[in-house]
Amino acid sequence: MEMPVRPEIPTLQLSEDLSTAQLRLLKEEYKEEKASWRDDMDLYKLSLAEYKEQQKGLRLVDQAITNSIEVKLQRIMDRLETPYERLRFLYKRFARSNSYNVDVLLRWREEDIKGPKNGANVLQWLEDWELLREEVIKLQLESDTFHSVLFLKAVKEVLPVWWEARYQQIVIESQPTNMVALLDSFRASYTETRKTAPAVPNSKPAFATSTWQGHKEAKPGNQAGKFIEFKDRRMCPCGGFHTAAECWSLNPTIRPEGWKVADHRQAKINKAFGREPEWKIWVENEIKNKGGSGDQRSANLATTEVSDEITTYTGFSTTTLDDQYRDQWVMDSGASVHVCNDRTKFIDYKENKTDLRTGNGRTPALGVGTAVMTGIDPVTGVARNVSLSNCLYSPSFHCNLVSLARVEEKGGWWNTKKGWVIDNKGVPVMVVYRDQDQDIYLCSQPRNEKSHDGVALATRRRSEKPLISSATASTWHRRLGHVYQGAIGQLPHLVNGVEIKNGSEGETELCEVCNLVNAPRQISRRPIGKHYGRYGRVYFDLIPMTMGYNRHCWITHFYVEGIRFHWTMTHVNKNGCQEAIQSFVVFAIKWLQLPIKVWHSDNEKSVDMRIHKMIDSMGCIHTFTVPYSPEMNGPGERSGGVLIKRARALLKEGKLPEKLWPEAVNAAIYLLNRTPTRVDRKWIIPWEEARQFIDNSEKPKTSLANVRLTAR
Repeated sequence: MEMPVRPEIPTLQLSEDLSTAQLRLLKEEYKEEKASWRDDMDLYKLSLAEYKEQQKGLRLVDQAITNSIEVKLQRIMDRLETPYERLRFLYKRFARSNSYNVDVLLRWREEDIKGPKNGANVLQWLEDWELLREEVIKLQLESDTFHSVLFLKAVKEVLPVWWEARYQQIVIESQPTNMVALLDSFRASYTETRKTAPAVPNSKPAFATSTWQGHKEAKPGNQAGKFIEFKDRRMCPCGGFHTAAECWSLNPTIRPEGWKVADHRQAKINKAFGREPEWKIWVENEIKNKGGSGDQRSANLATTEVSDEITTYTGFSTTTLDDQYRDQWVMDSGASVHVCNDRTKFIDYKENKTDLRTGNGRTPALGVGTAVMTGIDPVTGVARNVSLSNCLYSPSFHCNLVSLARVEEKGGWWNTKKGWVIDNKGVPVMVVYRDQDQDIYLCSQPRNEKSHDGVALATRRRSEKPLISSATASTWHRRLGHVYQGAIGQLPHLVNGVEIKNGSEGETELCEVCNLVNAPRQISRRPIGKHYGRYGRVYFDLIPMTMGYNRHCWITHFYVEGIRFHWTMTHVNKNGCQEAIQSFVVFAIKWLQLPIKVWHSDNEKSVDMRIHKMIDSMGCIHTFTVPYSPEMNGPGERSGGVLIKRARALLKEGKLPEKLWPEAVNAAIYLLNRTPTRVDRKWIIPWEEARQFIDNSEKPKTSLANVRLTAR
């Protein structure tokens, strides 16, 4: 960064020392020197304005630095001359040290695949892990390409079912993954599977949430309700992700024969209970409420260990059902256990191979767990989720079964008159409706319109009189977003609820809104005047392009309409057009000596006041078109299209990459200016017409012998 230097005032340099009287006599001989001096003065004015702008900006930077530092640093700042030196000093003085980056990277290396500790708050761990990951990305210490895989390794033991599905998508199938969506999915799944039981009697029906999962509500006055918060904090003192009643280490009634508690696990339990005695009280009450005798096991306890000798008997035959009922839930009074054939519906699952007896046959069951069924709420009529604990997973079963015996075991009962299931408090939980085709009772949300109507009739009355709206054709025309008139006449025949007054045909005359919307743009096609001469008018325009090999993204195109002469300059930024205009002025006016009188553009904002003043100082007129009206800049727009088309043809012919378009544009300009073109019924060469003002000597014709075509 260099300090700006004030430009020097140009002086008129003559070839010899002359007196004032001699200058008056030889005024005509030094006309060229005076013209050159005036040009230097114009450039001096532009440079002086730029110098003042830079000085003004540097003063603002100095003022901002002075106002933002302490007084004791002012003396050091006074010793430094430029704002650049002051900023460098402040950066070295107050920049963050590299030790912070190293510390963040080391912490990330330790925590990237390390999951939450046993008994820790998983949601708090997830928030800390996400903040550490964002800090690593912000400091650019590591790419986030494999962060999804690292996260899966960390949460494998927290949600095994969720991990299995995401591992299949991300690692095995290599599907693209959004890290934010992955974290939100894990957070939602964990929150859904770890919901606590309600502690007040007037809360959500226990039949639909807690009691079907094997958890009873905490009754008023019960000491378990006082310590219900410990259940959310950690699931079991042994460190496993299960409830206290399901733990073999704590509940001896469900412990398999011959199984003993490991010493390290027992020490861990004693340490946890010694640290928090309230937790021990809550766990003992929880085991007691679940049933401590060996003959009384909850449904969730059956999910931990089921003997291979157990066989579930069902009184329902599935061989007569179609495939359309495979994802439906059937209420069965003869089934002794819930059955589900979709693995994705399980939120808690453990493998346990057994047989499911159906009539005289057997169907294999691969596991047992808690499944989620989507049913219909009898009160609101909307879909709701109901959890079914102790549900067998049988992928070859033809449908899903809801065991009425298991429902009644939880205190619920089926009201066949009203068509819904009621929990132990008399609150309706889900609708049970009859399927007329198969003569069975379904509990799940219906898929087709026919079964959905049956559920609606069971929950609410519907009006038998259809809703019909009657209006004129003009009103329907406005209601439907000013649709064309031919479609309005077909409305009564193709859709329901439409009645058109005064006949089915609509008005043929368009409304005022349609006339305004469909009004064509009025474009003036009057020929542009020629009173400025063949060389008097220049069009210039900005053409946006994709980034080229040299990072150039813009083309500033100049076009002398009278002789069809092209000139371009490519640049990186949009404001590079200012330098292009100055270069064209030097080339066209100073070197080619073209008598340009009018500059025409499309009112581009990148052309600032300095360019306008420069054009005015040359005695030229600067005309503009109306904003967003490229039709008024016809010669400039069309000539730009010719240039782009010729450059694209050169790239295709040479089989060159598109990033070489800056070179192709320069080659196209060279060829366009040396190719014959017809102007005013006369064939000309634009380059020969442009250089005829250089001198009066005879010039050779343009030669194209150097143009070659590469062999393919």
